[in-house]
Amino acid sequence: PHLYDRREITFLLRRFPPNGVLVDIGAYIGFWSMLFAYRFPSSTVVAVEANPVVYERLLQNIHMNRFPNVKAINVGAAEREGIFSLSVGNHHNLGSASFVRRHREGYTVDVPVKKLSDIVLQDAGISSIDVLKVDIEGYETPVLQRFFADSPRSLFPKYICAEITLSPELPELLSKHGYIPVLRSRENMVFELRS
Repeated sequence: PHLYDRREITFLLRRFPPNGVLVDIGAYIGFWSMLFAYRFPSSTVVAVEANPVVYERLLQNIHMNRFPNVKAINVGAAEREGIFSLSVGNHHNLGSASFVRRHREGYTVDVPVKKLSDIVLQDAGISSIDVLKVDIEGYETPVLQRFFADSPRSLFPKYICAEITLSPELPELLSKHGYIPVLRSRENMVFELRS
């Protein structure tokens, strides 16, 4: 399914600085993270994945491809710190795990969650973001709402790529914080910070 993201990936790769910072929330097995890390070896890539099974695959991919500029973090992004129940579907797409949607078949697993600002500033130790990719199955809005409330404007990403299929209210939230839509694909929108 990551191949559906080719338009937004191409758009963002053309605008990403050589030593840029990508924060990949809902990194899954690391397609976005490793592509940016490969294309920009001087960049910093933070791959955040909540599902512990998928996180192990992410680590294997980073290790096999020898990407020293990718930092993987096994935590979920949320509007507060705590433990959330992650619903994992019993079909062959582990990337559809969600904090808000419950799968009819599958299982749940309790995972630690943190505010996005804490993940970025404390766990990853970064102070600016060029591209923030957020694909967390319908939980994008509360996570970003809290991020904007907690973060200095200097931490606001230049570009945000977010899945909006399950978060149709997200464009309005981003508009309130100075973002305009610059690209729409099948499931995602890319927003640029303008003011």
